[in-house]
Amino acid sequence: MAKGQLTDTLLNIEDAGNYQEWTYKTASRVTVVLSMSPSKSLVFADLDNGFATINVLAGTASDSGSSLISREPLVIIIRRLLR
Repeated sequence: MAKGQLTDTLLNIEDAGNYQEWTYKTASRVTVVLSMSPSKSLVFADLDNGFATINVLAGTASDSGSSLISREPLVIIIRRLLR
């Protein structure tokens, strides 16, 4: 989506208090916000030409019914996508 244009989007994040959030700066100097909950992970980036949101259907708890992911694989995904 280009900056200055908005569309309606709905994403069920469940309880926002269940997320651990931190920032990460890529080698290309893009700062992203990464958020992880027991059932999903989210990545937010404010890029030059628009905003990016990545919904990763993996979380930090094995009993959540979703796949497991830790910080390092999430960071690897970001490194590859935002070079």
